[in-house]
Amino acid sequence: MGALKLVVKSNASIAIRLATLGTAAACLLLTACADTLDACTKTTVSCSKTTNGNRRHSPAPTRKADSPRADAAARLAATAPLPAEKPAPTDTLFDSRRLEGTGTLPLYEIMTLVRQAPRLHDEVETALHALNKTPQEITCIGKRVGGRWRHLAGARVQPYTCRIGDQWLEISADLRITGSRGEGYQMDSDVAAENAKEIKETNPRWNWTNEKPPHWFLE
Repeated sequence: MGALKLVVKSNASIAIRLATLGTAAACLLLTACADTLDACTKTTVSCSKTTNGNRRHSPAPTRKADSPRADAAARLAATAPLPAEKPAPTDTLFDSRRLEGTGTLPLYEIMTLVRQAPRLHDEVETALHALNKTPQEITCIGKRVGGRWRHLAGARVQPYTCRIGDQWLEISADLRITGSRGEGYQMDSDVAAENAKEIKETNPRWNWTNEKPPHWFLE
């Protein structure tokens, strides 16, 4: 019995020691975890303060690179030549009163203008038939484009006056003088003289008179 008591007492002592060691290990483990948690908490707070103090912002998202097709289109747009400037559409009437010269011409040179008005054409044909004359035999006068005009020097323009028998036929029209781009000119000028290339007369208006016009310098 004494031996049995001694063994039980010994085992109880060992159990107590093991329990004590387990408790100490658990305490050490809990202490280590608490220290680690405290360090993490302090680090997080420190990072938060640094971020708030410096007011750092998240970088803007990087824009994706344009596709090759978009790049090619952009290069073409940058290198494409600008369209040529078109002359403004004009319907400018030229004022022939500013032309100083006057010159003669046969009636047949303005028959294209005469034919634009069927009534005028009939009247001219009737007057010529009565005189047994042709348009080549009838003399007219008109405004003369000066010699300084590069492309139109010497041309005759409205108003015209033609002597047909004992009457004078006065013809006026809408006169347009234009350049190669369709630009119109209003009066005699250096620019018009350099660039004008075409004469166009339309909408004839006329008058017959038995009195010699003051500007008629023939005979």
